[in-house]
Amino acid sequence: KACKAFFEENDITHAKIEVKSDTGKAVTAFQSDDKQVTLYQANLFDTGLKAILQANPVHAIWDRASMVALHPKMLPEYVETLQSFGTKDFQWLLSLIEYPKEEMDGSPW
Repeated sequence: KACKAFFEENDITHAKIEVKSDTGKAVTAFQSDDKQVTLYQANLFDTGLKAILQANPVHAIWDRASMVALHPKMLPEYVETLQSFGTKDFQWLLSLIEYPKEEMDGSPW
């Protein structure tokens, strides 16, 4: 839902596509008609996604939920994985929210 919503909220025409990696695994993506924006809908640690992004480095990453969703022990691997996907000078936007722990149960882990 989030990928499709991004394009709709920003009034960007797009298509849902399947991208195959060198390993043969397919990953669902949403791509603008002008091919300037591609959002992948996949598990970050999926080998198919890793192969696709390492073969086609990205210029920008927007992360809006990983710090809540990932177990703290997974964060070093997460950072290393994301860095391997980017071009030499890629930009990384990390959206965070601070809240009183007693008001919210926290992440699923």
